[in-house]
Amino acid sequence: MIKRLINKKAIGLVMITTTFSFFYACKEKTITGTDTIPEEDRINTVKYDEQFFEPEFYVGKIDSAFTNNMAQPQVALGETQGDNIFSSIKASAYLQLAPAGAFYSVPQGYQLDSAHLVLPFSGTMYGDSLNFQETAMHIKLYNVKEGIKNTKLYYQDASFPLDQELVNATIGINTLKQEYVLGTDTIKNALVLKLPNSYIQSVLDLPAQEYESTGIFLESINGFYIEAQRMDNQSRGAIYYFDLNGKDINKKARIQVHGRDAEDKEKALHFAFSLGNTNYINHIEKHNNTNFAYLYDGNKHATDSVFVETVPGLYTDIVLKNLRDLPASIIHTASISLVNIPQTQIEYFAMPPQLIVERVRINDGVEEIEKLEDYGKFSGLYPSSGLQFVGGQLGLKSLLGQTHGAYKLHFPRTLQKAIKEGEEELILRVRPIEETVAGYRALMGGKNQSDEKYNMKIEVVATELD
Repeated sequence: MIKRLINKKAIGLVMITTTFSFFYACKEKTITGTDTIPEEDRINTVKYDEQFFEPEFYVGKIDSAFTNNMAQPQVALGETQGDNIFSSIKASAYLQLAPAGAFYSVPQGYQLDSAHLVLPFSGTMYGDSLNFQETAMHIKLYNVKEGIKNTKLYYQDASFPLDQELVNATIGINTLKQEYVLGTDTIKNALVLKLPNSYIQSVLDLPAQEYESTGIFLESINGFYIEAQRMDNQSRGAIYYFDLNGKDINKKARIQVHGRDAEDKEKALHFAFSLGNTNYINHIEKHNNTNFAYLYDGNKHATDSVFVETVPGLYTDIVLKNLRDLPASIIHTASISLVNIPQTQIEYFAMPPQLIVERVRINDGVEEIEKLEDYGKFSGLYPSSGLQFVGGQLGLKSLLGQTHGAYKLHFPRTLQKAIKEGEEELILRVRPIEETVAGYRALMGGKNQSDEKYNMKIEVVATELD
């Protein structure tokens, strides 16, 4: 028996399905000659929607975020000031580079010619304009004294003690498109910084045992800090994105060393980024957004919409109520469907390619974040299989001939667990995955939109237990 009227078409479909199932069941009984199929349908299937759960929405600020958890890692470098869309952001980065493989060795008699830090440009940047005066950046490179260890979770406000400044340079979009000839290699579409020979020589002169493993090497050469800021106070600035872990050495972040071996033959050495063996941490400073300043004051604000922005940005808590009014049930499906609201000045941002959902518990006034069980075991990288199961990938939805970005998030196990625990409410936090720093934003319907087709939809299908 299906409870709750849905609509006439749905009822018709149910009747057809039920009739088909009845005749199929009779045929099955005739063939098998057993009495394993009950004489009547004892399954009570119930469907609940957003009206039952009476959701509330609260938008809050993401003031810390995990890094080192992207399958295709990037770092953002740059600064914007008073940008109409991006507000004021400063993005710098910590980065570790190391020789490839264990027991790496510098050739005997190696003669150093030059060394350059190479960061492949992703082709993506944000800012008010693309002219050099507006988007030029002043870059400073430091080596890090200590602190970056081989763990995969850091917060975006992490900082580590620095040593000497190694390089300073000015870059812009034209600089990144420039072609460089380094030894026998031609490099383009990259940030290329010439490093002091004295520093690189000190690295090459490390004892052989320092090269026995990546971990040992990084105890001596801990990493680098790349600080970026606007070239002058008049420019609005820009944020540039750089790839770290391409498929081949030419597409990896690396230090490229050129020199000659003992036989005077050209030989290049590489100290490269390797996902799993080295670390990267985007250090982000962000000030109040001129358009949405009240959302950035550190407090949560009630809203009728679902508003998300990549770090350091915004999340939305969706509070589902009336859980104790649910009968003892087995939850089959539980999902939240979201669609972006048109004409909200959000078109300046791309929509996040992936939303994630987390459970928020409140213990003695303190929030505790719980990854959904559907993720599997969280170990730094978001498991793609878990994300596929939970959903949240950006899709498209057609409404009255117009195409809108849309998401669907699944949480059946989490809802089942909250019911089993006797909870009155379930708080689900919707936020973007930390793929592109400050690069994505979406404003989606929650409730009370003037056009209700943009409102959030909840669908829970359960079987009541007798």
